[in-house]
Amino acid sequence: TLPVSLGMPGVADRTRLLKISARIGVGGSIRFLRKNTGVVGRFVRPGSYNPAELLEELGSALDDPILGIDGVHIFTFNSCESTEGWRRQYLAEL
Repeated sequence: TLPVSLGMPGVADRTRLLKISARIGVGGSIRFLRKNTGVVGRFVRPGSYNPAELLEELGSALDDPILGIDGVHIFTFNSCESTEGWRRQYLAEL
């Protein structure tokens, strides 16, 4: 089994994330979100997306050797400064 790196968005505006996802060809994910309105609702509400919450939900999976997850890549989508600020604060609070 090969190791897997998970990718997740860092700190970024939700509208920008949706536009980028359409442009880079993750249409399947967009269709899933449209069919699962609860997920879309959670995503588009102000203050609803927090990268830390996603990492915490993934916590047990990250430690499971059977899954072979070797790390998490945080995509900045050109919001480097705010994503790095969030990352430093998150690590300081661990």
